[in-house]
Amino acid sequence: MELIYIIIFGLGFILGKIHTYMKITNLIKETAKRHGISLEQELDRMNIDNDLRIIYQLIVESHNDILYLFEKESNRFICQGASVQELAKLAKEQGNIINAAVVYDNRIFTFVNGESTEFSG
Repeated sequence: MELIYIIIFGLGFILGKIHTYMKITNLIKETAKRHGISLEQELDRMNIDNDLRIIYQLIVESHNDILYLFEKESNRFICQGASVQELAKLAKEQGNIINAAVVYDNRIFTFVNGESTEFSG
């Protein structure tokens, strides 16, 4: 008998959350429409801005004159190339990495939109 009460309570809780979510979503959409704001355009703009704010921390390893690019935290392989500039280009094309700080051979490079620049500071 107690199990039935728990199931009914859980079901009511889940349905209440779904109902509240739908009401809040509709309220936001109606308010945006009333003020002439396109939610789709604003969300697209926000996603682009968020991608530009992410700065990846990458490291380069060299083996037999081939450079290998890895994400520092996860050690995830990104790409390989013959030069740091090529790694920057491939990181953008293959890994969708726009901004990065890169350590290679005790030097620091920045990758910005597929271009590499050595940091001297």
